[in-house]
Amino acid sequence: MSVLRKSPDIALTLALLVLMTMTRSHLLKPVASFPNATLAVFFIAGIYLREYFYPALLFLAAGLIDYVAIQNGVSGWCVTPAYIALVPAYLALWFGGRQFTSLEIGSVRAALSLAGVLLAGSTVSFLISNGSFYLFSGYYNEPSLAEYARRAIQYYPGYISSAFLYVTLAAVARVAATALTQAAHRLGSART
Repeated sequence: MSVLRKSPDIALTLALLVLMTMTRSHLLKPVASFPNATLAVFFIAGIYLREYFYPALLFLAAGLIDYVAIQNGVSGWCVTPAYIALVPAYLALWFGGRQFTSLEIGSVRAALSLAGVLLAGSTVSFLISNGSFYLFSGYYNEPSLAEYARRAIQYYPGYISSAFLYVTLAAVARVAATALTQAAHRLGSART
């Protein structure tokens, strides 16, 4: 079956692209400021959009979003030779998501497993993206491990918290949708 013929995949892909666009591009900046959802988008895509076509599409979309944002006045300070390291950084989240088949969490153990993999994937992603920026951006003349650690510690909590925020919201939405579907099914069965 063709990747493009799966309508649930298309709907989810469009939803994830809209979420990434709205939180990455600063389109809503005049109205509200939301944390960047890109990490969560890749993690969720790993769970539900398992073909290798999808992370490639998401990479292209992220690059296009950044390009358009920079063309419209957003600072391009982060676009350096290290920018290419976002590919393995985001893949860490996508591969982490592939460890699961759904965001439905039926037990504390399942929730801890999801949180642990998300933490590990986010941490690897952070080390790749932040570390490569520190080493290859051209902004730091004499890089050292001590200086990197001092700088990284201030950005790490914010980096991973946005991933946890959006994945938690997605998990809650998934559980709520399942509960509503089951309730509707029970109501339909009770009427017959």
